[in-house]
Amino acid sequence: MLKFPCDNCGRIIEDICGEHCLSDDEGQVLEYTCPHCGETIKVASKKIRKIVFLDIDGVLNSEKWAVDFFKQKKHNDYTKYGFDHGLDPKAVELIDKINDQVDGGIELIISSSWRWTMDDTMKRLRTQGLKCPITGPLTSPPGKDEHEDFICRGMVIYQWLSKQGLSMFNEDDYRYVIIDDDEDMLYSQRHNFIHTSYRDGLTEAGAQRAIAILNS
Repeated sequence: MLKFPCDNCGRIIEDICGEHCLSDDEGQVLEYTCPHCGETIKVASKKIRKIVFLDIDGVLNSEKWAVDFFKQKKHNDYTKYGFDHGLDPKAVELIDKINDQVDGGIELIISSSWRWTMDDTMKRLRTQGLKCPITGPLTSPPGKDEHEDFICRGMVIYQWLSKQGLSMFNEDDYRYVIIDDDEDMLYSQRHNFIHTSYRDGLTEAGAQRAIAILNS
């Protein structure tokens, strides 16, 4: 039996076997007719948040991409230039693919240390062709979030979710994935963790797994 207050008159509706309510296949009420005031009210569908925590080094760039990049630039020794050469456009495209193929799109949270220079990071992502909206950084720059340098990234993500009123143990209202080449995540996040490698970065297989989790 369903029991809930009417949005019009506030009196309690007790519904047995769908007498007053129209529901979908999953039991979500789509509309109801109040037996007290007679009003028929459509229920707004609940939007499930789809959140991607995105690292950058080892995800949107990689050793493989660096070798290819510097071969194209005709540098003989790419190692002396480091890896801050740009972003792999194919990996960037995969983020847009995730956004396009996830129902309702994603909230993109930059969890990489690149978040500490967000203006530059956003400019570089857009320059490499990212179309997906960027929601914001995981945290503010160092010095504003006390003790952040001393805890693992998985805990920082846990704290972010908690501040949003989201529990990792009840994902009724949201789905999330963590895309990162580091391993410092919580055990409870293991089913939501897309672990990339610094050698290859984000792959098609990783993107497809992210899409499946977010659409589940």
